[in-house]
Amino acid sequence: NSCIMDYKEEQDDELEALKAIYTNEEFKELSSSPWSFEVTVTSEMDGQTVYCVINFTLPEKYPEVVPTVVFVSHSSLSDNQLKILQDLVEKQADENIGMPMIYTLTSEVQCKLQEFLESMKEEEIKRIRDEEERILKAEEAKYKGTPVTKESFFIWKEQFTKEMNKDMSTVKESTQKGLTGKQMFERDASLILSDTRYLLEMEESENVDKDDIEIDESLFQDLGDLGDEVT
Repeated sequence: NSCIMDYKEEQDDELEALKAIYTNEEFKELSSSPWSFEVTVTSEMDGQTVYCVINFTLPEKYPEVVPTVVFVSHSSLSDNQLKILQDLVEKQADENIGMPMIYTLTSEVQCKLQEFLESMKEEEIKRIRDEEERILKAEEAKYKGTPVTKESFFIWKEQFTKEMNKDMSTVKESTQKGLTGKQMFERDASLILSDTRYLLEMEESENVDKDDIEIDESLFQDLGDLGDEVT
């Protein structure tokens, strides 16, 4: 019985020390027989915070036996990270048997959370750099173009020739349409007599009035002495 009383007194003293170390938000007493409580362990870096809530239950013969430890909640920790924390606590508990160990265990957890934060920051920096490199390579590729091979050159040449022929036909057609009367007669002198023939044919028709005949006089502008040159 005296041994049990010694365990109890030792546990009470440790609990009083823990209550003095942690704030009311960080330490939550659940039961005094046996002692059961929760400690919220937090780590922060560059505005980013991670935490976990650990439930401790002290066996009757604690600290001669390890406490029961359960991680009841956390923020954004992976299953692998939780396992690392659980293994860490179990290892430290075994190494500290016979001594008050709760503060030691929570301190080890806090250090490990800090390592997690540092690792997360490094991963984020790497992710940003990889994304920047990807964008840079994509921009460079726009200006490098596609490597030219013999086959790709002949394909391009064939397409280019087709496009050029098409463009030349269009230019020729539009040029022909845009000729002035003088330019048309200079190209084909027979056009001079075309309107004369047309008028003679119209006079032979009984139902046609000369006043109804429309002549495009713009075709004869700037003809000058072209008629004399032809005759």
